[in-house]
Amino acid sequence: DARALDKPLARGAGTFPRPHVAWDVAARLADAEALWHCVDAHVSTGTLERRGVALVFAVESALAADDPSPCLSPAVCRCLAKASKTAKSHLAPLATSLLARIVAAAKPEAWRLAAATTLLEHGLDRGVELLDGLGAATPPLVRLALG
Repeated sequence: DARALDKPLARGAGTFPRPHVAWDVAARLADAEALWHCVDAHVSTGTLERRGVALVFAVESALAADDPSPCLSPAVCRCLAKASKTAKSHLAPLATSLLARIVAAAKPEAWRLAAATTLLEHGLDRGVELLDGLGAATPPLVRLALG
């Protein structure tokens, strides 16, 4: 249940910018739907520390996953986009760094394509950088959208 996860994860935000061990325990033991509901809630309405820790957790989870799409939810992408596009945002350096980690990840083409598609769907133009070097693997619709 997402409500049962909310308080321990919120209390774990005090370790910002590193996720508290409670986030790792929740990732291993909690229902995935409840966990990602909490992540989305933290990046959408949490304190600065909660949003930051939830972003770090989401991106680290995406980097560790075979498919990054579930970790890069619309709420996570909106928070990354808003923070990275606003220089005055307190989360701007973190968001920029996390997006750079996604772009620089040495991952298979399928992972890069899934991450790029997800980022582009949610208005993050950094997704274009993930497509560099994919060439023929880039779907025609994505190539068309990119011009």
